[in-house]
Amino acid sequence: MFSFNRAASPLRDDTDPKGVAGAALYLLSDLGLSCTGETHHVDGGYHIVGMPDASVLKE
Repeated sequence: MFSFNRAASPLRDDTDPKGVAGAALYLLSDLGLSCTGETHHVDGGYHIVGMPDASVLKE
């Protein structure tokens, strides 16, 4: 699943802990002051691709 995520995400990268930490700091700082009730995806764009059929992951 992780190799498919890396290959299929638009940014062609794994989710980096630094990206997750940066998003959290943004939301906790004054820069994220007016953000309310949104889903903040930090996954290299994988959320727009989705999960394939299980047979594809076995290959």
